[in-house]
Amino acid sequence: MPSAEIDVEKMVPAVMPAGSAVFFVGTLWHCAGANRTDRPRLAATTQYCEPWARQQENYSLAISRERARQCSEKIQSLLGYSMLFPFIGFVDGRDPIRVLQDRPRAAAAREPAPASAGKEGTQT
Repeated sequence: MPSAEIDVEKMVPAVMPAGSAVFFVGTLWHCAGANRTDRPRLAATTQYCEPWARQQENYSLAISRERARQCSEKIQSLLGYSMLFPFIGFVDGRDPIRVLQDRPRAAAAREPAPASAGKEGTQT
């Protein structure tokens, strides 16, 4: 939250017609005015993470999905199959846990559900 010492005189509105876009760095304190229409307001955001700010090992690639499905929800979260809402860690705009839940039909038909799937305490 910005400090109470913000000089509102230095604020600059970005007023533009519908369909326009504004670009700014993520460190900019920003907000939006009221949406006075009966339609939702859409926003697109692209995030970049410096390579050094990632985990040392990419567990969601190092551990097979089949094995990850056998783990507890807590372990799946620690492996990277989780999000920090509203948008940190998403895949295609959705929670990455769906990768474990939405098995392709062909693979699901060939692969029996693990006996320990869904049991608390199952760990890698």
